Amino acid sequence: MKGQQENEPDEPNVGAIYVIIVVCILTVVGTIWGLAEYKGHLDKKLRDQVERVAFEQRNKTVESEAKNQAIVEQKLKSAKKGDFNGL
Repeated sequence: MKGQQENEPDEPNVGAIYVIIVVCILTVVGTIWGLAEYKGHLDKKLRDQVERVAFEQRNKTVESEAKNQAIVEQKLKSAKKGDFNGL
């Protein structure tokens, strides 16, 4: 049977397999690194927003307390003079 020929087993290209493995590993590592950087960016953005809200709230509190403090100081001045009607 000369017409039939046995196929020899294919020999894989080992170099190409190693290159594919290295590219896959680098892709996974790059993706994880990129996601970590993005999470850090989101965390910083959230911290900045929380600090800004706290700062604005502190300013509102100081402004409202300043009005109350002025009233208290006026009442104390009146009390020092001997006028206790408002207390």
